[in-house]
Amino acid sequence: MDEGRTGSAGLPPLERGDIPLAGTESMPVVDGWDFPAGWPDGRGYYVAAGVAEQAYYERFGAWHTGEDWNDLRMGDSDWGAPVHAAAHGVVVEAKRYPSWGNVVLLSHRTPEGALL
Repeated sequence: MDEGRTGSAGLPPLERGDIPLAGTESMPVVDGWDFPAGWPDGRGYYVAAGVAEQAYYERFGAWHTGEDWNDLRMGDSDWGAPVHAAAHGVVVEAKRYPSWGNVVLLSHRTPEGALL
């Protein structure tokens, strides 16, 4: 990151680290996106925290790098509910983080060949 570069409102830009992926040549190409919760249409869920929200940065001092989908019934009502990949991809990491809880990180290949 350039030392003098900032994102909107003078905040540091969201950084994306290089994710070394073996065998990406055979990774399926994304042919569309699905809802990760409330499958198949997201019904009963909402995005509680989105990617790179400024309010999240101001509260926690770091960018939020994903989407948190919560059950409309609030609290732990979605505990144990299934989560689906939003598109074809490869699992890069699956582990429990003390501050985030259980995280499954996937990489996706777009029709243009970009890895997300």
